[in-house]
Formats: sequence, C-alpha cells, structure tokens
Amino acid sequence: MWRIHTISFESQWTPLGGRLGEIPADAQNPPDTAMKTLRAQVLLLVGTIVVLSGCGTTGSLTGTTPVGDTTPPTVTSVLPAADTTVPAEAQISVTFSKPMSIRSVAVSAQPQVAFGPGEWSADERTVSFRPQAPLSAGTRYTITVTGQDKSGNALAPQAWSFTASAPGGRAGAGAARLAQRVEARADPRVFTLFTALNAAGYERGAAESGPVREAVRAASGDLPLKTVEPFRKYWIEHPQPLEAYVRYILHVGEPPEFAEQRAPQGLERLNRVLAGFYEAANVGTLWTAHRAAHDAAAAALAANGPAVIGRVLDYTRTTDSLPTRIVLIPNLLDDPAAAYLLRQPQGAVFVVGWRDQGDAIAVTYLAARLVLDRLPDTAAAELRRTEVLFPLVREQARKEGLISWEQVVRESLAIAVTARLALPAERRAGYLQQPYTRGLILVEHFARELDRYERSTAVLLDFVPDLLRTVDLNEEQRVFSTRKP
Repeated sequence: MWRIHTISFESQWTPLGGRLGEIPADAQNPPDTAMKTLRAQVLLLVGTIVVLSGCGTTGSLTGTTPVGDTTPPTVTSVLPAADTTVPAEAQISVTFSKPMSIRSVAVSAQPQVAFGPGEWSADERTVSFRPQAPLSAGTRYTITVTGQDKSGNALAPQAWSFTASAPGGRAGAGAARLAQRVEARADPRVFTLFTALNAAGYERGAAESGPVREAVRAASGDLPLKTVEPFRKYWIEHPQPLEAYVRYILHVGEPPEFAEQRAPQGLERLNRVLAGFYEAANVGTLWTAHRAAHDAAAAALAANGPAVIGRVLDYTRTTDSLPTRIVLIPNLLDDPAAAYLLRQPQGAVFVVGWRDQGDAIAVTYLAARLVLDRLPDTAAAELRRTEVLFPLVREQARKEGLISWEQVVRESLAIAVTARLALPAERRAGYLQQPYTRGLILVEHFARELDRYERSTAVLLDFVPDLLRTVDLNEEQRVFSTRKP
C-alpha cells in the first residue's frame, strides 16, 4: 500500500530551471503557455512524491502518518481436534485467521515429539507438521503453537490436547465392536468377601482407602473375635492368590446362603465360612448402607469401560472373536489398584479396585490379560530359549499365582501394554519397577520393544516371537542380579 503525503505550495511556482519559492520579476503575470508548463511540473512533482512514498499504509491527506495493522492473529481450527483419540501417524494441522510469517510459526509437544518441516497452504494460513515417528499409543499429547503474522503481530500461544491410538488401527473401532457386550454391576458377594478380608487384617492399599472402605473397616473393628476368627483361620490355612478367592466367590450363589455351585480346587467349603460371617457381622445392613456408592461406581464403569477396553483392542489389533459378554464389577473395599480377571466359557468378569473417579489402569490391564490369554504356537521356540530365566523368578512368580514361564511372559507383556496405554510417559518407569521386583523379569524389556511393535502392522499376539527374539539372556541375568528382589 502507498503512503500519500500532502504538500502545500502557498501559491508559489517556478518556471523550469528556477528554485521553489523564487518568483522572478518578469513572471508575475505568466503567459498561458508558461502557466501550462508550470502546472505540468507541479503535477509531475506531486506524482513523484506519491510514488516514492509507496512503502506504508494508506492514510488521509492530512499530513499525519497512519497506524499500521495491529490486529493479532488467532487460531481458527486445529487437527487433530481437541480431546479426541487419533491414529499414531496423525499429522498436526493449524489454520490461522490471517496469513502468517512462515519462519515465525512453531509447534511443540508435551511429551516431546520430533516433527518434520511445516507444509504451508498457498494462502499461508494453514500449516501441517508430520511426526517423524509414530506417536506413543495411549499417550495424551498437548500441542502448543506460537508465531506472528506478516505485520509482526504475535499470536497468543494456543494449546490443545489429544490421545494417540494404535498405529495402523482405526481409532474407536474396538469400542464399536463392544457395543452391547459390556455391562457393569455391583455385587454383594464381592462386598461380603472383602468385608471379611478387611476384618481379618487385609491391609493392601489401606493407606489409599476411599470413604466406603474406611467406614467398613471401622465397623469391622468392633466385631467380636468369634465373628472374625473362623474366616481369618480359613484364610491362613488356605494361602491362595487373592484372585482365586475372587474367582471362588463369583461361582457361589447370592447371600445369605452362598450356595456352592463349583468350587475352585483348594477352597472347598469357603461358602459356609462366609455365610456364617455374613450373618454374625450383619453384612446385609452394611451392604444396604453402601449400595448406592457401589451402584454409582458401576454406572461410571458402564459409561467408560467400553472405550478403555476398545483402546486395548485397537492397540493390540485384535480381530478374533470377542467374549459375548464382559461384566465389570467395582470393588470399593480393596486396594484401588487391584484387578482380578475371571474367565468364563462365553465371557469374562473384571473386578477392579476403585478411586473417586474410577481408574482406567485396572480395566486396561485386565483387557490386556484377556487379549493375551494364550500365546501363539509360533512363540514356542522363543519361549523355550528364554525359559532359562524362569528359575531366577520362580519363587516370586508363584506368589503371584504364576506357575509357568509362559504365564510370566504373558503377565509381563500385559503390564507393559498397560503402561503404554493408561499412563503418561513420565509415570511409566515407576509403574514398571514394582512388577519387576515381583518376578516379572521381562516387563521392562517388553516396554522398550513395544516401540518396534508400534512401527509394524502386525497383530500383537503374532509379534510376540519377535518381542522374545531380542531378549538378551546374559544381560537380563546381569541386570536381575543387581536388582534381585
């Protein structure tokens, strides 16, 4: 645009060759020809001034310099959209309200992402950045964009967040396949079992207890010894993993009878002990008092559970037939991080600990266990090769109910997948340390190797032999010797 300056000549004129402001005596009444020449010179002079001043903003003919463009740019749209779940190969696109200074625009990500160079639209209002490697599935990313428009007006930093799903998978496909297959409900049998456990001295996760567990523990603390002792004695005499007790209670009938239908080996007649405790401890009244809290937790699981389980299906690229029904049961009397899986011929039951707003970690973990229920035959050779590590962790693994090397491998991989999908990057290392000390010697190896899996297009189960093939036995033994639990 041009800047136009006004010039006042105050009736001064000069013929060709004279100086502005000097009026020759013989030119007081110039002839017509001289006057026309003078007018042409003045017009030429004004036009030259206008052309040579063409470097600014158009103003008025008032002798003042107008102000330039001071309107800052804004972001009018972004891709991926805020708070969505997208494929791990998704690119970042930002559209601005006006053309931008290309060199000034930058995007950053938290957790950190390496982006390729920006690709701009012809009107310089939209820029796209492609990650140089797939995003980490299950990770929530926050993107921030900064820059200036062509007049130097700064964009107020804009930020938005989204979550990455499995590479090569269609986000949300797993959840869609679970339609009408997932339900959630409260269960008085689970409530009775964990009321008895808390009364008998079960302490896991007590420091993180919610109000329901605290109230039940307070009520149980006043029970007479004769009410609590039969269950405590049974628990001491039958040292099975807690998941076995949960599996048992879900096989018996409803209270107060707890009719035994099919008892897992080693827990026979537990139903009689629980029936006696239910009556003596007045558990029915406790259940009535806390039923509403359990129903609310079940409603939250019903609302969020399909999306969480579906994310696992997307990540593992599971295409096989799914259980016809998955039942989610909240357990407000347990460690908030606890999770138990019961497989049934046509379905599965997830019993999960509970925090105030729920916890996707437990549901993610149980869904991963369900998907990894059995390793493919193609993994047999690598299972045999790596089984030399089993003697190092056998004692610890058996305390977790894992009696074979394949179970250790499956459990380690399930926890690695859970860390990938349900925790931000900065929390994963801490989450993986505890399972390692419980005998899951390959959990950190799998957590690293999932990067390779994500760059592939394979189904996770089919990729297990590749995950095992890179296990360095000498290195794993060396590291274990320095961290022996």
